[in-house]
Amino acid sequence: MNQGLLTLEKSFRNEIEKNPTSSSFICYGRTVKGKKLSESVIGRGFRKLVNKDDYSHSDIDRLIMHFHKLSNQSISSEITA
Repeated sequence: MNQGLLTLEKSFRNEIEKNPTSSSFICYGRTVKGKKLSESVIGRGFRKLVNKDDYSHSDIDRLIMHFHKLSNQSISSEITA
């Protein structure tokens, strides 16, 4: 298994433990933010770690693109309206 995916999985499990009431979808976003991961690692991690009930399967490609952008966002960046 890819080292990036192993690291992602470990970080995700830690995020889930710290936030047991948050969905796997939310925890995945928190996990990948600012990590500068490849789209490939983001996609494999998403399919493996995020609960299938947390998203619509028809949206998977857009969600992976969103998480890839989030991964490349600075941790200190804030989204403003």
